[in-house]
Amino acid sequence: NSSGDTVDGTPISIAKTSNGDLHVVFIYQTDPNLIRHYKRSGGTWSQVSSDITSLSTHTKLTLSSVGSKLYLFYDKGDNNIY
Repeated sequence: NSSGDTVDGTPISIAKTSNGDLHVVFIYQTDPNLIRHYKRSGGTWSQVSSDITSLSTHTKLTLSSVGSKLYLFYDKGDNNIY
């Protein structure tokens, strides 16, 4: 389960793990060096990470899940996927 899109120009992606938790990752609009990760479990949202990659400017991302595992793919603006 995965989704990748933009909201108001901000790259955002959502995935649902096998236990029903929703995970949202997005490139922080005021600092494109940060990819933030939030999780909704049991009706409550919590921040998992405020900076997943600690890298340079990100331009695109997508999140995918297989069972209980999450997979994040992103571009640092250098035409490579990580």
